[in-house]
Amino acid sequence: MQRRVKATAERVGEETGDSDWQKVSSHDLRRYYAQSLLVRERMNLRVVWKSGVVVVLGGGTVSECANS
Repeated sequence: MQRRVKATAERVGEETGDSDWQKVSSHDLRRYYAQSLLVRERMNLRVVWKSGVVVVLGGGTVSECANS
C-alpha cells in the first residue's frame, strides 16, 4: 500500500506541478481517515483507536477528548 500511495502522490505531483503532493504518505491517509471518523461521523475516540487508526491529538489527553 505504501508503494501505491507514494507512486500515486508522485504522479499527481507531476501532473499538477504541485510538489507538496510528493510529500503525501500512507500515514497521512490514516490520519485523515481518523479525523473524518472523529469529526464527520462523531465516532468515539476509543473506538477509532481500537480500530488501529492513528490519531494525533492537539495537546489534550484521551479522557479530555473523549469527554468533550
